[in-house]
Amino acid sequence: MDHLTAIPYFVNHFREKLDLDNAVVVATDAGGAKRAGRFASRIHLPMAIIDKRRVADTEVVQGLVVGDVKGRDAIIFEDEISTGGTLVASVATLAAAGAKRILAGATHGVLCGPAVNRLIDSAIESVVVTDTVHLPEDKRVDKIITLSVAPLFFPVAMQLLGLITGVIQAYIFAILAAVYIAAAVKVQQVREDAEPLPEGGIHG
Repeated sequence: MDHLTAIPYFVNHFREKLDLDNAVVVATDAGGAKRAGRFASRIHLPMAIIDKRRVADTEVVQGLVVGDVKGRDAIIFEDEISTGGTLVASVATLAAAGAKRILAGATHGVLCGPAVNRLIDSAIESVVVTDTVHLPEDKRVDKIITLSVAPLFFPVAMQLLGLITGVIQAYIFAILAAVYIAAAVKVQQVREDAEPLPEGGIHG
């Protein structure tokens, strides 16, 4: 099965909405740099990374932005948005670093708990997610844009259909072969069990 990626959908969206001559892709931490880097490569933009620092066992704060975001449109690219805490903190960090506009893209918009309210109250302009996760009516606000990735799954569905069809056909052929063999064996048994005619044939 081919690897599924929604990156082309995000590329097309942001190409239509932004002046890419003044944009930069942002990873919210070093762990997301590889993912954001793939997106930056596809959309042909430079990349910046937000440096996270652990100040206590249970507390992580965002520090400096590694890369040039001042006066630029910043596109945060994530795999998923859950409670929105990391994203909102990233928005604040980018705003403090002088980013002009801040937008985000995430493949999976889980958006649980306070996520939607956090996004509404933040300085983020828009958040683009795909429809891999159903977005209830009460979470469909102006800042959240949903992209349909249904076409991604059509080739996979066709492959599965072909696989299922092949399995069904093989199963049917196996049943027919078993029935044919059983019938042939039964006919042979009937022939062997039939009483032979008396010698000289039948006399009246």
